Amino acid sequence: EPVSMADITATTKHLSPVIRAMIALHVLTGMRPSEVFRMRPCDIEKRPDGVWVYRPFISKNERHGHRREIPIVGDNRIALGPYLDRDRESFCFSPAESAEWYAEHKRLAAKCPRKKPYKAKADPQRRPGEQFDKDSYRKAIQRACVKAGVERWVPLQLRHTSATLVREALNIEAAQHLLGHRSPSMTARYAEVSLEKAVEAARALQGTG
Repeated sequence: EPVSMADITATTKHLSPVIRAMIALHVLTGMRPSEVFRMRPCDIEKRPDGVWVYRPFISKNERHGHRREIPIVGDNRIALGPYLDRDRESFCFSPAESAEWYAEHKRLAAKCPRKKPYKAKADPQRRPGEQFDKDSYRKAIQRACVKAGVERWVPLQLRHTSATLVREALNIEAAQHLLGHRSPSMTARYAEVSLEKAVEAARALQGTG
């Protein structure tokens, strides 16, 4: 089931800027969750026409000879831009940066006399990893859903949201190209056309929501 834009907006208000950027890219590109948290600066080509193309270094269909190409346009470039200023082979989205934001947020909340003072829990076993994974990404979102008072949803549903929005704005073919659904028999020429159709679909998403 796709997630409504209203529920996505309500949820993101309770998330760190890092995860908000991940969700913005996720819903406006139709990526798989793993493609979001595995993004690295070295995997992104900045084309002369202003379109950025993200090619995941691990692609579900690469074993069939098809390289996944995800266009980053419009607001997506704004969301991703601040997370490209790091080592080219480092992951764009850092759990440590997200954890630091939450800690600072709690410290600020503790200064308010109407709230219960925040006491940090010393737990050396729970340190942020090098990158997000499907569980840490999902758990962060679902905790925010509870705070927002909306039905809990999972990251994979954002891909369905993207498909629904593109299908309504353009057609089912555009949604297919954006999500990267291809058969092993398709040629390299078709893959090139597919990228341009995916760019069209990504641009159409900028006007939705």
